[in-house]
Amino acid sequence: MSAAGADTSKTVLVVEDDEWLRPLLAELLRDEGYRVVEAGNGPAGLSHIQRDLPDVVVLDVGLPWRSGLDVLDDLRAHERTRGLPVVLVSGCIDLIETHQAQRAAAAFHKPLDFEALLNRIRQTVHA
Repeated sequence: MSAAGADTSKTVLVVEDDEWLRPLLAELLRDEGYRVVEAGNGPAGLSHIQRDLPDVVVLDVGLPWRSGLDVLDDLRAHERTRGLPVVLVSGCIDLIETHQAQRAAAAFHKPLDFEALLNRIRQTVHA
């Protein structure tokens, strides 16, 4: 375990198209001791999940090619990924409050409160 208490055997997939935010989130999570995989769009995120199921997914709602809510629908439609914890992030308050978003483990508005996000990920992977 890292000094922060994260389990290095836990994997977090960050699916975020923002070229500034994705590596920042990945660095913060690595600093917490997590193994981090990054994807820049929904199809790439789904591809990673099919190959290697992460412990939690941080999923942007406003992704190119397939929205984060479409990706969440795909995950909930399959037995293997139905219970996969997903933490949604979005710059649009209305999207976070939709019925679809309620099927996520948590939802955060951008700009992100990084400490709150990290705390939720800790709670999720250690539940």
